[in-house]
Amino acid sequence: MQSARFDATGSRVRVTFDQPVRARGPARALPANVECSLVFANASRLLGSGAVCKLKEATTLVIALSFDATLLPSPPAEGPAECAPNMLSLLEGALVSERDQSVGAVGCVGVAAPSDPKRPVAVTAYQRRIGVCDDLVIDAAMSVAASGGRRLVFSWAVAFANGTERISSPVAAAALGHAATVTVPTALMPGA
Repeated sequence: MQSARFDATGSRVRVTFDQPVRARGPARALPANVECSLVFANASRLLGSGAVCKLKEATTLVIALSFDATLLPSPPAEGPAECAPNMLSLLEGALVSERDQSVGAVGCVGVAAPSDPKRPVAVTAYQRRIGVCDDLVIDAAMSVAASGGRRLVFSWAVAFANGTERISSPVAAAALGHAATVTVPTALMPGA
């Protein structure tokens, strides 16, 4: 493998080989949409259950990640290196060189970040009016991001319209958490 890169959405990975490859055996080509566990040794852990691989061209394989993928971008390796836990590792014997069928494709490759990633879009739902004793509940579960099926991690902060007051207490900020829904207790509101 020569290189690998996430697409703009983070849901696919394009793997490039330094020479044409094919599936080992008489079939010669990977069937359309083969499970990646037949191609990569660490597929179920990194690519998710049911991730799908397809040879698009003789030197390009495309991986459609599953909803439970954990693969993250990794820095390029400096020279030949052992496979790090977050690198794709070819399953021995899965692919062979088109030029010399006795040579199996081997190795590992880190996956580069997308060259032009899509930006996340925050979509929030909240009460338009709240009583003086009511907590404010904000739900951002409908937010859209190029997460490739991975769960989003949220970071919450509160700043008020006048710009002078904000939640700065570490205890209060920690109470907001990293979930898609946050409850801002009445006690943290101005004038409480």
